[in-house]
Amino acid sequence: MAEQIKFGDRLFLKGEKVLLDNGVSDAIIESRNGTLVIKGNLTVDGTTTTVNTEEITLADAHILLNGNHTGTASEDVGIEVNRGTDDNVKFSWKEDIDKWTLYDKDLTTSGTVSAVFVGDITGNITSTGTSTFSNINVDGGNVDGTVIGATVPAAGTFTTIAGDGTAITNVLTNYTTTDLAEGTNLYYTDERVDDRIDNFFDASYGITATYNDSANTYTLDFDPINAGTGVAVLDTTDTTQAKFRTVKAGPNGDLAVTLDGDHLVVDTSVKLNILEKFSATGTGSVSVYTLPFNISQDWHIEVFIDGVFQIPSVAYSVTTGTTLTLTSPLALNSVMYVLKLATNSVSTSITDADTLGGQLPSFYTNPTLVSAFTNDAGYITSSSIPTNHMVNDADNTTTGSIFVTTDNTQDLGTSSNKWRAIYGHQVEATFADLAERYAADAPYDVGTVLVFGGEAEITSTTEYNDSRVVGVVSTAPAYLMNADVGNSQTHPAIALKGRVPCKVIGQCKKGDLLTTSQLEGHATAVYGQPVTGSVIGKAMEDKIDYEAGMIEIFVSMM
Repeated sequence: MAEQIKFGDRLFLKGEKVLLDNGVSDAIIESRNGTLVIKGNLTVDGTTTTVNTEEITLADAHILLNGNHTGTASEDVGIEVNRGTDDNVKFSWKEDIDKWTLYDKDLTTSGTVSAVFVGDITGNITSTGTSTFSNINVDGGNVDGTVIGATVPAAGTFTTIAGDGTAITNVLTNYTTTDLAEGTNLYYTDERVDDRIDNFFDASYGITATYNDSANTYTLDFDPINAGTGVAVLDTTDTTQAKFRTVKAGPNGDLAVTLDGDHLVVDTSVKLNILEKFSATGTGSVSVYTLPFNISQDWHIEVFIDGVFQIPSVAYSVTTGTTLTLTSPLALNSVMYVLKLATNSVSTSITDADTLGGQLPSFYTNPTLVSAFTNDAGYITSSSIPTNHMVNDADNTTTGSIFVTTDNTQDLGTSSNKWRAIYGHQVEATFADLAERYAADAPYDVGTVLVFGGEAEITSTTEYNDSRVVGVVSTAPAYLMNADVGNSQTHPAIALKGRVPCKVIGQCKKGDLLTTSQLEGHATAVYGQPVTGSVIGKAMEDKIDYEAGMIEIFVSMM
């Protein structure tokens, strides 16, 4: 225990500790007049220090909190205010974000905050007065309800400006539209429009354009004379609109284009293709006749003597526009008719008709017969040969022959327009058999043996030695009779004579007689005496197997 010495109103204690023996009650150091002054440094060593006072005056410029902490910072430190029944509020340094925080409370003042903010500012900055900033860099968020600018606005960059733009002035004064992309709302300048129009215009057909950039003019000019070939017309009566046309005359001189004031006149130099005729009766001595019409080519006319067609350049020639010269004088009392077919044309030699009428297929024909025997397309048809016309072929030349350029590609006549009769000495064909169409009760394959019977005229054979046999379904007959009654499905071509493929069952040798068999549609070799009228024909090749097969036979129908 410390030693005590008391002198009047002073108490001197000697020792390191003053112990107050108060039992379980609080130890109290109290000044009677209400003020306790402790001179010198005061150290309070305990876990709880409670100051119950209304005013604290500290001479220290900084208050040290969390003074007994050592090592790495690990806890928030700040000031907490007791608000009675309301929630306390705090101002602290938060270690997890390394920042000062008011937690969820706002910071406000009725005065002016003068500060330099260094670093990022997040959240909202609200001011009810005038705020002055030396620099503001807004990298995100919105600038709402704020007038930006002053008497001398400072420079700023905005990625998006919303609104109708009515309050924005002088924004594009110092900017160009070079980097603006085309979009829904297009931006343009007079210069860009001028250049665009100049690039689009493609001068042609006597029209030229001149763009004067410095004078801001665009001039269109045209040349009515050199806009085309032929006769040009410029309508000088219309002073507000230039009108011109060009027309070219026909290359053969059959059309003429003239200018009558401001009008173009297109007319024929001579009348074209007027059908005219001339007739004369022979005296036996006259071979030159004057025609009542003009022609320029031998084949512009058709000449008939006693109804026989005369070959141009062989039986006659045209020496002048109206002179007809016969190779031989017109016989006594013979009647000559001359029909005009055309008037004027360009003379050209014809060696073949590969490009006659510009049509394909092509035909090689005697040049002297082209005009008489061809239609407008260049094909030889029955309608293009006049009635009772004949071809003189006394010298046995190729005159009048008809050739085709490609084998097996052309027809003489059509299925709907046939030649009435064909006269000749010899007919040759590539295919082998003579056939005729008959109505069948079903479609049948080539080589099928058919007999009379069934629901139609003919049906497939199913009996041996059947005298009702008709023949064999042909592949491609050389001559087809009754051709128009139907097609190969309803009316197959039945070979009656000649060689054809045939369905055969069993063995046979060349020359064996063939008759019908019990295998439907097949023939077989005759064993013994055949029934009269049942023999189809003869085998033309050996068949060594017994199976059903196909061989070539000669149809003779015995």
